[in-house]
Amino acid sequence: MTTCILLAGGNGTRTGINCPKQFLEIQGKPIFSYCLQTLELIEEVDVIVMVVLETWESYVWEWIQKLGLKKCKYIVHGGKSRQHSIYNGLIKARAYMADEDVVMVHDAARPLINPEVVRKTITKARETGAAIPVIKENDALYMSADDISVEQTLSKSGLYRGQTPVCIRFGDYYNLHISARDEDLIKAKGSCSLLFLNDIKVTMVEGDEKTYKITTKKDVEMFIGYLSLLHEDYSWIDK
Repeated sequence: MTTCILLAGGNGTRTGINCPKQFLEIQGKPIFSYCLQTLELIEEVDVIVMVVLETWESYVWEWIQKLGLKKCKYIVHGGKSRQHSIYNGLIKARAYMADEDVVMVHDAARPLINPEVVRKTITKARETGAAIPVIKENDALYMSADDISVEQTLSKSGLYRGQTPVCIRFGDYYNLHISARDEDLIKAKGSCSLLFLNDIKVTMVEGDEKTYKITTKKDVEMFIGYLSLLHEDYSWIDK
């Protein structure tokens, strides 16, 4: 069994819009619904637990029902940090998941999820215990001490940009959260942080550039652009 914990509990204020980014409606649907609909079609994903702001719970249920989604069976409320929100999702999933099952954590603000990447990441997690989709860094990287001027170039060697879904053997991930101190959950900045703290290796899977995280207004504009491309025939590019 695989359960997806879909994180939609953030405030997302950096977009400059008047609601959390994951609830912004694009082409008649909220952003979170795009990855929900894709997950619904991926056979390897059995159950979805959504983590949302308490004030938006009824709105989310309305859309789940409107779109006829069957896999999203539970909604829990977000915590005071990303890792606390994941913890809340794990507690809900504990009631029906076995230790050898796989839990995947995905950001609702990454609507353009790639089904093949999801399948490969789940498979790799079953083999190794934990896996994450990544993109190798190809751009030049610079260091700045004052956010005004750059002063040195950083090596790109061994640098990757992490994406979601992160997939982990459920028992391991659950136990790490249960035994973690509150301050560890607060300090953890990514889904793999507790794994790193406990010297658990996370295997890399090649990600997809389109599965970027919507953070700014420009990201929203890019998403709208991607949606428009889906209705065009660009097969000539590969010829």
